[in-house]
Amino acid sequence: MRGTAKRKKILVVIIGIALIFSLNFFQSEIKSFFYNISLPIQKLFWPAPKNQDEVRRINLELMSEIIELQKVIDENAVMRDALGIGLEKEFDLEMAEVIGKDINRDSVFIDRGSNDGLSKDMPVINQQKVLLGKISEVYSYRSRVTLISDKSSSFDAEVFGGVSGLLSGRGGGKISLELLPKNEEIKEGSLVISSALGGIFPSGLLIGTIQTVKKNDIEPFQAAEVSPFSTLNTLKQVFIILNF
Repeated sequence: MRGTAKRKKILVVIIGIALIFSLNFFQSEIKSFFYNISLPIQKLFWPAPKNQDEVRRINLELMSEIIELQKVIDENAVMRDALGIGLEKEFDLEMAEVIGKDINRDSVFIDRGSNDGLSKDMPVINQQKVLLGKISEVYSYRSRVTLISDKSSSFDAEVFGGVSGLLSGRGGGKISLELLPKNEEIKEGSLVISSALGGIFPSGLLIGTIQTVKKNDIEPFQAAEVSPFSTLNTLKQVFIILNF
């Protein structure tokens, strides 16, 4: 009897894995439908639980398996996005997962460190080639990423088309583009990208769009508030540029 029960459990796990991976090719609504029907079906194959504690244990095991499989699916989706725009052809990359966020600073912690070849000041982007920040602290198995919106962040950037300025973090997810030539016309909605000046980041990484322009007759330069393409709350998986 124990052998039969064990074989049933193995069969359930195999079926569950095949089912969950197949969901990667369907829309979210269909995924939700299959998740809803798969759990009851899987539980039919398990031996009848002796008590409520056993029921709870089995449910938790099934949910844990689904979470782990969904994590693999999500990571594969991120990799496909990155490969789809040719990031692997432009840069030598290391993928990492965000494992923590610093509520006092615009920074996050990732699950990669010096043992994975990471070092301080390496640029960090997402799968859409959006600039997130750079490595600021490195440990053996994790690192801190200081985001471009942190108050300590400042680097050369440009409005797409060639108008250069200095991008500064203002904290709380906010950034601004300063020291823009006063005689240049800066339009709201214009794309802001990274510049190779200063050697901090590669050129052409996406940053955000011009939100509002600040210009007056007294100041020798104009400035602009920038709406970033990425925010702290949306960060899950990131890519570290190992060299450029």
